Amino acid sequence: QEPRGLALDSSGRLYVADPLNHRIQVYQVISNTLSYSSTIGETGVISTTTGLFNYPVRLTLDSLDRLYIADTNNHRIQRCAYSSGWTCEDFFGVAGESGSDPGYLSSPWGVVVRGDRVLIADSGNARVIECDLDANCVLFAGTPTEFGSDNDQFGWASDVAMDSAGYVYVSDSSTNHRVQVFDSDGDYLRTIGVTGVPYLTNPTLFNQ
Repeated sequence: QEPRGLALDSSGRLYVADPLNHRIQVYQVISNTLSYSSTIGETGVISTTTGLFNYPVRLTLDSLDRLYIADTNNHRIQRCAYSSGWTCEDFFGVAGESGSDPGYLSSPWGVVVRGDRVLIADSGNARVIECDLDANCVLFAGTPTEFGSDNDQFGWASDVAMDSAGYVYVSDSSTNHRVQVFDSDGDYLRTIGVTGVPYLTNPTLFNQ
């Protein structure tokens, strides 16, 4: 119900975040045909137990095909790996506890991995967190817990992406209707869209 995230690994497995069913559906892609493979989580079950979810929304993979899951309403990122079955661990955040102190997340909506960098859109804290693959994390961008429209603020950081040059793109939805672009050090570069102006009939504007 309301699938929100997709990821495809090097073995041809397609992962679909199924938030209202609190699960990740896994399919094998063979000759452009999908074949159901397995479920990560338990259908319809909300839990803070590792390997179970509460509204998972975004997915990404690292070079080892480990799956990172933004487990939004559990305020954490889980990392799952396959070896004759799925094994998950809490990568960052405290299960079921929202907070802005170091080690905590609040309603994370986005996560991306490129190389040894993990970026988390910590939406409820108006910030983006950067981690290494061992979950050593620091603030990357945003003014923590201060929602706003300045270049160093977010109205709602709903997703994050990174290109091959290390530039980072943050979808700043809600009232800001824009994408914020940062260099690899977290310094603001530019805005795509017009801050606070929703889409009308103009190809340069966005609406959330």
